[in-house]
Amino acid sequence: MRAAFSLSTVLSLSPSRRNLWLLLAGFVAFQHLLVIHQTQESPILLTLAFLVWWGAWLCSEDQIAIVEPRPGRIGLFFGSLIVVLCILRGGNTFYSDGLIIALMAPALGFALSMLYLPLHYLRRFSASLFILTLLPLQIVIYRLVPEQIVSLVTASTSGLLLKGIGKDVAVEGRHVLLPGGGVIVHGPCNGTDIFSMLLVVALIFLVAFPLRRGLHQLLVIALTPIAALICNSARISILALLAATPSTRSDWLFDFFHENEGSLIFSGIAVSLLATLYFALLNQELSPNDQTKH
Repeated sequence: MRAAFSLSTVLSLSPSRRNLWLLLAGFVAFQHLLVIHQTQESPILLTLAFLVWWGAWLCSEDQIAIVEPRPGRIGLFFGSLIVVLCILRGGNTFYSDGLIIALMAPALGFALSMLYLPLHYLRRFSASLFILTLLPLQIVIYRLVPEQIVSLVTASTSGLLLKGIGKDVAVEGRHVLLPGGGVIVHGPCNGTDIFSMLLVVALIFLVAFPLRRGLHQLLVIALTPIAALICNSARISILALLAATPSTRSDWLFDFFHENEGSLIFSGIAVSLLATLYFALLNQELSPNDQTKH
């Protein structure tokens, strides 16, 4: 059972070590988000970084509430060293790479853990460290997913959606064609970023708010790529419709939904669908009738 807890509760517990650690943790997380904002064109990584830091906090708040910071000498030295190195490396934004910046999240999380407890107690923060590791994992997944296959599947699904609303559509490989125009699905448009974001969110939910039933866990993981595919295919369908009806307003809307800011709307819809499903399953497991069966 999770303890009743808030940031104000923590700040009232100790005037010294815990407050200093919380200020450091907040500064480190903010600085990491700021580096991502300054170096990455896509807002997807920034959004994911915020989510993993939020998830890491959710999983560690109980420990922070009941345990006073007491780092060991080794942890104090190496934790401080890692924090300083990451801050200095993050300041070198000109040469910053997305994967390197993402790897800073688990490195900083590990450093903060060492600055809170001795090394042999770090397992208390294992869930938080796992969640922070999801940020670089998302980039690895994005780079390993076969772009051509995903693009072809997305184009085909978009064609089915357009046919479902009565449009005369033709799908030729990556091309989704309507009588007045069409779009080509490739690269960032194929929805891999939405899928990787949904996978990270699903894993955060599974760690922070665990489901007891294995079937429910498998259902969440299985529906993650489906939700990503449907939401991005809907976006591609809208882009195809806008491309087929050229006008000043259509051009503006096309650019908006084609760029990352507009695509975040569909990412948000996908996350909302996943969250609705997840918490419906969680409420079912927590219902009195379900508890009597276990």
